[in-house]
Amino acid sequence: MTPVALLFIIAADPAPLPSGPVPPVRPRADLGALFRAAGYPRAALQRGEQGDVGFRLVIDPEGRVSRCDVTQSSGSQRLDEATCGTLLHDARFTPARDRDGTPVADVVVSRVRWTLPPGLGLATYIRSADYPREAIRRHEQGRVAFELTISPEGVPSACRILASSGSATLDEATCRIMGERPRFTPAHDAEGRPTSDTVRSAVVWVLPGPPLIPLGAIRNDPRVPR
Repeated sequence: MTPVALLFIIAADPAPLPSGPVPPVRPRADLGALFRAAGYPRAALQRGEQGDVGFRLVIDPEGRVSRCDVTQSSGSQRLDEATCGTLLHDARFTPARDRDGTPVADVVVSRVRWTLPPGLGLATYIRSADYPREAIRRHEQGRVAFELTISPEGVPSACRILASSGSATLDEATCRIMGERPRFTPAHDAEGRPTSDTVRSAVVWVLPGPPLIPLGAIRNDPRVPR
């Protein structure tokens, strides 16, 4: 019984905790620059994916990232994986030090925001000339949310309307165009084999306005009062 009592006493009187890192770890370069250099993941671009990724890094005494955990998902596995992949491979930190000046491990908690570059995404596959004449005649416009099924070859094989624009003509035009034009980098299963996938996105149809008259033409028109 004595060893058990002795063990209990030792546990009840713990040794003082080691002092925390002073100063804390800090990156050697702008972390945002690492993501700009790595570029937007191609598959996420094709699928119109964006969002915030929260992460927690464990920094070893040499200033390298030894572990990366996603604490807040962007909703895109591709962006989540790209975040940790970039940080694990490229990020370098000035190590934290304890009160004796010895490099020690530390933790960094932060997030990165992935935002699609202007003019990119599935909506770019729709051109102004694609606006159905019947929809123009009826003054129809609106937002179409849809889901594409992507084959292992990266080709859309099915389109499902998730939220209608209120116009069957615009809904049908959306699925027709999305089934014909986009091509995707195939998804892969755990063994690395191409597999089917789904993509959700939306496009907004806005009625084309009347042609604009150049300002110079108005000024030079003698019929326009000055």
